[in-house]
Amino acid sequence: MMQKNGYMRYFTKQSCYPNQAEAMEKIHSALLQEKIVLFEGACGTGKTLSALAPALSVGKNLIKSLL
Repeated sequence: MMQKNGYMRYFTKQSCYPNQAEAMEKIHSALLQEKIVLFEGACGTGKTLSALAPALSVGKNLIKSLL
């Protein structure tokens, strides 16, 4: 099993849907820049996981920096 780095460690699936990796990268970048993120997609396209994986990573790093 390959080790996942960065926010991908929070991505619980073996592979991404089309455009999901791009969405995660854009969300991660926006969160690091403290920008608002808005994205949409059809049901079942992986929006929740696409948002949670980078958000968990950024949030965990933010908590670490505050402690």
